[in-house]
Formats: sequence, C-alpha cells, structure tokens
Amino acid sequence: MTDFPDAFDASEALWLRRLVVHDAPLLHQLIVTNKDGLLSTLHWPRFIHAQADTAAFCAACETAFGNGKNAVYGVWRGGEILGVVSFNAIDHDRKEGEIGYWLGSAARGQGVATLAVAALVRAFAGAGVVRRSIIKCATGNERSRKLAERLGFERVGQLSKAEKIGDVLHDQYVYALQAP
Repeated sequence: MTDFPDAFDASEALWLRRLVVHDAPLLHQLIVTNKDGLLSTLHWPRFIHAQADTAAFCAACETAFGNGKNAVYGVWRGGEILGVVSFNAIDHDRKEGEIGYWLGSAARGQGVATLAVAALVRAFAGAGVVRRSIIKCATGNERSRKLAERLGFERVGQLSKAEKIGDVLHDQYVYALQAP
C-alpha cells in the first residue's frame, strides 16, 4: 500500500479523488460525450468503446495506485467528474513523476486543469513522493504548453516523433518543475 492521498482539494469548489471502479459509469459518459475532442490531442480514446473498457481502466488504476506505480485522480466539482489528472508514472528512486491530464469540453477554459495540476504537484511534493514533475505534450498542443508555463515548468527538451495521436507521430516538448 502507498502513502498517496486518496483525495485532496484543488480549490474551494474542486477536489481530486483517486479513480476507482465505481467511477466508471460517470467517467465513461464523460469520455463518450467528449470523444471527438479528446481524439485531437490524445491517442487512448479510440480504444474506449464500452463502459467495460472504462471499468477495466479504473480497475487498472486502482491496482497501480495500490502498488505505487501511478496515481490517477478524477477532477470533481459537486457530484460531477470534469476530467482526469494523474502521475502516469512515478519513479520512486528519482522521486520523479510524469503528469497527464484531460478535461471534458464543458470544464475547459476555466482554469480547472491549472488548479488540478497545481494541486497534484503540491500534494505529492509535500508528501516527499515526487520532487521533479514532468509534463510532455505535443509541440502543437498550445493549451498544454501554456498550462506548463503558467505553473512555472521549464521547457527542458524536445523529443522527435515521441507522441502518437491517431496515426501520426508528433514531436513533444518536455517540461520539468523541481520542488523546492
């Protein structure tokens, strides 16, 4: 078992709670409703066809959370899930975590992703789990680039043809933020 937090606040109105299997119906509905938009920046939505696919993802998240390999949280406001923020991979030896995030279209442009990512970084740095947070995003993903820069991440590199979205390999920017 890990010492990762199960839930924590991102703001007065937003909180993050680790994904569990019983979240699958709401999460699946969010994915289905936003699938076309998600496909423009993410590869995985094409593999979500039925609620069982989402439930399997949530079950895998629970297992990985329990063994400390990653930490995947739903972003919640009221009883509504707005999206997901996560450390997709955590290297405990280097105390480094790679961040991923996405929101449904109704929550975009309101600062939700910025608040969620900031809260994730704060919680894991404060617990001493992650000292260096990494965001990788396609060079054409302006929203993700701006989010990283807004939060003080420094662009530390560029990878050629490193992110597959659909059938195309995109270059990626790599951003890093070192906890004090």
